[in-house]
Formats: sequence, C-alpha cells, structure tokens
Amino acid sequence: MSNSMKTLNFIASVFAIFIYFTLTAGITASIGTGSTLSYYLMNFITLLGFLVMLCSQAVFRILFTRAKLKNLNIISKLTMKPIRFVERLSIYVFPAALTLVPIVRNRSFLESDITTLVSLLIFIIIVEILFYLNRRTMKIYITNNGLVITGIDLRLDTPFPSNHKNPSGYYSFERLQSLIDMNDKLVMYQSYDAGAIEVFADRDELKKLKGLLLSKHVVEKRY
Repeated sequence: MSNSMKTLNFIASVFAIFIYFTLTAGITASIGTGSTLSYYLMNFITLLGFLVMLCSQAVFRILFTRAKLKNLNIISKLTMKPIRFVERLSIYVFPAALTLVPIVRNRSFLESDITTLVSLLIFIIIVEILFYLNRRTMKIYITNNGLVITGIDLRLDTPFPSNHKNPSGYYSFERLQSLIDMNDKLVMYQSYDAGAIEVFADRDELKKLKGLLLSKHVVEKRY
C-alpha cells in the first residue's frame, strides 16, 4: 500500500489498542499484584494487545483490497507463497523486548519472570498458528489496472519503509517500476515500498503476466 494508507492503517491499529486496554482496564485492576498468577495474566493481557494491533491492521488491509477489487476487472488469480520466517520474526521484536528487558535490567531471575516467558511463548505459538491457518488465504489478483494482493496478512504495518515480500495491497501498473524473469517466478519491484512482489506459477501463466506487464511499460531487468 502507499505510505499514506500504511500510516492510516497504523493510526487505526493504535486506536484499536487504546480501545482494547480501555476495555481490559477493569480486569487488570481486579487482578492485583504480588502473586505469580497476577504477573502472568497482566503480561498476557499486554501481549494480547499487540495481537489486537496485528489483527486490526489485517482487517483494514482486507477491507481496502476488497474495495479496490470491486472497481477492477479480474484477469486471473494466483496463490501466494507462505510468508517468510524472517518476516514473522520481526513481529516478535517488541513483545520479546517487553518481556526480556525487565529481566535483564533486574539482573536476576524471579519466579514471576518464568510466567512472563511462558506468556511470550504462548503469544508466539498463537501467532504462528494464525500464520499457518491464514497462509492459504493469500492470493494475488491480476487485473486490468494492476495487481491486488489479498488475504489475512498479520505482518506489522508502520509508516516507515519495510522489506516485506508480497505485502497485501493494491499496486497499479504505474507503481511497478521493473520486473525480473527468473523462469520459475516473476519478481516485481514497486515504488510504494522496498518489498518485492514474487509471483510463482506455471510457465504459460508467467508468460501471460510478463506480456501484460511489458505492455504496461514495466521495465524488464536481467539478473
């Protein structure tokens, strides 16, 4: 998506987190402090807030791409490769820092720290399960005006450039700067962001897509 849409998506997700913590404020207040269970629940509630942020961004992207598809003529639909593990790792940076920094700062390992580490592990397992279940939802639509990548995409969107491959969104042909034909796939580079779009398909399907891209003045480069 364009930087303006990514910024709007990020702001909307921050607002979703604000609503989440407002709704859960009563729960955290009633938990109290001091017990192992309270540490566990409060940390887990905080980590779930980050999951709310990811899900709200995914919903925003789904609504955005569906709205775009309504005004476009679909030529073909292709499945996408699963999201790379290195891109999923970036999701865990903030939750891991939230959990590990207090432990490192205290220079000691307490019983409560075990519960927070367990919370982090459960959070990672939940997100990985969601990625596994959602991987089949990712599709790329070839349309008359550009490419539309749809599906439940849980990757974190920020206003800053990222290197995500196949980020969900709408990419007009004018935004596609170049392509590389690598026989088993086409790699396209776009001006919205640093991430490339990779399309895997049989050779005949790739030739049709390549011909369409060249007719739209997308420059072919060699690798």
